[in-house]
Amino acid sequence: LHLKSRSNQSSTIDEPWDDSTNDLQLQVMETLLEIDQSSDLTFKLDAKLLMGLNAHFDPLMTRLKMGIPLKNPLLKEIKVNYPEVFQITKEYFKKMPLLEEYQVDDHEWAYITLHLLAAVERSYQSQQLKVIVICATGLGSAQMLRNRLENEFGKSIQIMDVISYYQLTDQVLEEVDLIISTLEISNTFFNIPVINVSVFLTEDNIADITHHIKEDTKRLGRTKKTEEST
Repeated sequence: LHLKSRSNQSSTIDEPWDDSTNDLQLQVMETLLEIDQSSDLTFKLDAKLLMGLNAHFDPLMTRLKMGIPLKNPLLKEIKVNYPEVFQITKEYFKKMPLLEEYQVDDHEWAYITLHLLAAVERSYQSQQLKVIVICATGLGSAQMLRNRLENEFGKSIQIMDVISYYQLTDQVLEEVDLIISTLEISNTFFNIPVINVSVFLTEDNIADITHHIKEDTKRLGRTKKTEEST
């Protein structure tokens, strides 16, 4: 259907698509900015999102003008698992002037939702704390600790490596946000926060790491607001 709509576009549509390309890109950008500023959705407004949506709207507008339906096999799953993102997509994008004269069905809204979901996932990844785990015990214990950390904080942290104290170098610590260690390591030795934990990751350990993640998220939020205000 994508290929059919693209190949028949020039012979069935009076207005050339190129004339409205700049207007489309502007409307997409304005819609994304409105979602970012007016909704509770947190997503990464980056070049991937803009390029993906701009590329998607080209055949979408052709389908709408030609009346070509396109079923989305993920529609039901999106509605069940991501209802908030789906509703935000419909609410904001249906106000785009280029879409106002068309009846856009839920299958098409779901395709647009997928682009926003990908941007939400990239936002999660960019906000993850990059963590180095220092473990003095054997490989089995180190792997157990890593698994516990990933199960508890899978979406909040990214474990870069599990190493021994003697492998710790300035090069290893590049771009690392947090050290989690089973050894008693003082924060004064590094410019990076250190949380000392048991290899069994106790409830107190989990609470300490959770508190640090929340404080770091608040700090990032304050930084973002400062950047937006300037």
